[in-house]
Parts: sequence; C-alpha cells; structure tokens
Amino acid sequence: MSKLQLVTVRHFNWYEGCAAVQTSRVLWCVMAAVSVCLVTVAPACSDDLTLKRVTVAPADEPEYDGLTLSEWRELMKSLDFQSPAAAKAVPGLLMLLQDCDLPWFTRKQAALTLGRIGQPAESAVTVLRSLLMSDDPVEREAIAPWAAKALALFGPLAAEATPELELILTDVSRPQIDRLCCVEALGRIGGARAEAVSALINFIQADIGHTHEAHELQCAAVDGLALVGPQAAPAVPILIRLTSDDSESLRKNSAVALGAIGPPSSIAAEALAELVLFDELPEVREAAATSLASIGDQGVEALHQLLTDQDMTVRRLAAESLGKVIRPNQTTTDALLEALMDTDLVVRIAAAESLWRTNRKGERILSTILDALTSEDRQIRIRAYRLLLDLGSQAEPVIPMLKRLTRHERRDVRQTATKALDRLLSSPATED
Repeated sequence: MSKLQLVTVRHFNWYEGCAAVQTSRVLWCVMAAVSVCLVTVAPACSDDLTLKRVTVAPADEPEYDGLTLSEWRELMKSLDFQSPAAAKAVPGLLMLLQDCDLPWFTRKQAALTLGRIGQPAESAVTVLRSLLMSDDPVEREAIAPWAAKALALFGPLAAEATPELELILTDVSRPQIDRLCCVEALGRIGGARAEAVSALINFIQADIGHTHEAHELQCAAVDGLALVGPQAAPAVPILIRLTSDDSESLRKNSAVALGAIGPPSSIAAEALAELVLFDELPEVREAAATSLASIGDQGVEALHQLLTDQDMTVRRLAAESLGKVIRPNQTTTDALLEALMDTDLVVRIAAAESLWRTNRKGERILSTILDALTSEDRQIRIRAYRLLLDLGSQAEPVIPMLKRLTRHERRDVRQTATKALDRLLSSPATED
C-alpha cells in the first residue's frame, strides 16, 4: 500500500452532515478514529476549507540514487525519455528494477521506463533476461510478461535476450500472456539477431496443436514477422502457404506480413492476387491488395491486371492500392487514367484519389470529382468533397460548376456543393 495518504479538512464535515452516517453513529466513530490517525490538520488560524493534499512520508523511507520511492514514482510519470535527465535516471531505475521487496507495479514501471529510454539504459537488458528466468516460479509468473514487454521496447538492443525469449515461447507450461509478450519482443529484435527470426519461423511451422491458444500464438508469430520487415525474407515461402490456410486470421496476417517484408516477397504476387479475387472475407482481400502495392514490380503488374477484372470490388481494391505504390511509373498512371472511365463510380473515384496521390495533377480528375459530388451514395460524396478540398488551387476551374450545383434539385447535393464552395473560396489560393 502507498504511504501517501490523501485527506481533506472537509472529510469530517461531509460525514457529519451525511444523513446516512448519522443513522449509524458506530460507523461514523470508527471512520473518524481511523482518519484522525492519518490526517495532518491545517493551522488553527486558517479558515481555508478547500481540498488539501497531505503527504505523509516516513523519515526512514529508503532512497534510490538520491530520491525516495515516492519521488521516483512521480518522476517516472513525467520523464522525457529522450532528455539528458532520462539518461541520468538510469542507475536509480535499475535499483528499483532489482529490488525484490518493492511492489511488482513499481518494478514494472521502472522496467518499461528503461525500455522507453532505450540505448542509454541498455544495461537493463541483462537484468531483464535474468528476471525472465527467475528460479522462483511465483515471481517468474508475475514478472515475465512485463519483463518481455520492456525487452520489446528495447527492440534490436535486446538481441542478447533472444535465447530466453525463444525458450519461453516454446515452453507449453508457461502462461499464454508470457508467450505472447515474447513473440512481440522477438519481432522487435528482428534482424538484429538471426535467431530471433528463426525462432518465429520455427514456431509457425511447429505442430503446436489446434487449440484456441495455439492458434492465437501462431497468428501472433506471423504478426511478429511483419514487425521484422525485409529481414524476414526467409519466411516468405511459409507465409505464401498460409495464404491458403482455413484460418481467416492467418490468411490476413500472412498477407500483411508479406507486404511488410516488401520486394523480397515479390514471388507472392500470384498468391496475393488470388486472395483479392477469391477470398470471402473483405478484410483479407483488402490486406492482400495493399500488400501487392508494396512488393515491387510483380505486385504492381498484378494490380494492373486486377484493374480490368469483371468484379467491381476487385477493380476498386486495385485502383485504391495503386495509389499506395512506392514508385509509380507511367504504366501505373495510364492504368489509373483508364480506370477513370470505369462503368462504376466507386472505381472512378478510387482511381481519382490514387492519381492525385501519385502525380498531384488535379486537372485530370476534376470531372470525376464533379460526378461523384452528385452521387446518391453518401460515402462517395464525402470522398469527392475531401479530394476536391485537397486539390486546393487546382480545383479553381470547377468553381463555376460548383455554383450551379448549389441550385441542384437534391438537397444533399446542394449542401455538399455549398460546403465545398465555401471552403474553396475562403482559401487564399482560390479567392476571387
């Protein structure tokens, strides 16, 4: 329990006036007696009855590198982790972390603070490794999750903790939360230690059963590979296999991970395109389309082909994802310009958004935006409105048409056009 006691001079007045308490004088007396032991009364000459906070700190409260425990708790709440003061706080924080007599939440706060400080606190990694493998099973169970979380905050600096993290991950006797936290830490360590990536790959391939917990861990391990990024390239064949898994979560996570790995996943273009075409879950299809934009030329080529598919949803996903291509070329621009003539307005507005992102030339998309402003679909009108405002001065040529739309027969169109016109005319770049 904290040694800080919060009391007020009004404390007694409230209970004295409380009808419920007056009906129970015994309860009042007990509470008053306890409170008298804790309260420091304001000077008798003071008439101030406002709320007062009184700190009662024992004279023998231990200090850690010159500060009391109470002072450390306050400091950890307000510390700027990138400041010189943070580096100076490391010795004291290490003392808190290693004091087994302190409450677990204080040690946890110290550990996470050290992890956020990063490189100046790198010496904490050795301490955290030992805490993960404590001989005391009760202490180990309480400490392991936040120790692994702190190591995850250190990221690549925690590379030397890889053996302990892998050992816990593969230990079926350890609590699920311990193992999940270790997955995150291994992912954050990533390519700083090859064994960290191998540990995640081996775990995904291992036969760990078909329980809910096993599935959750496997999904987390795939997420961990996404954290690793390009250095998780050895996992690409496994992730491609998982895009055909019965589990919706594994298919989605694998698609995301392939995109995070980037160009080393170029051989996954066909598998990702199949997800866009055939998967029953919208979020899986979206994740696959987004990843195609991140894996290089083969992924971009697959999106070009998807842009001509008979399914409107496939074309929309392809048009949206082409706006996320890292290095768009003329072929991409030409494909999106062709998509501006699509039979479906949602595909056309998606193509317009992507063209604006990739080449910032507004004149080619103005007519599509005007069409979308009159759509009966509210979401399409919103997208057109936002895109028009984003164009800024390049939207000037459509101001006369917007004025006409303010007299449109439909109220929702009039409102959208009026708002867009007001915003554009109030901008210095488009003022008359």
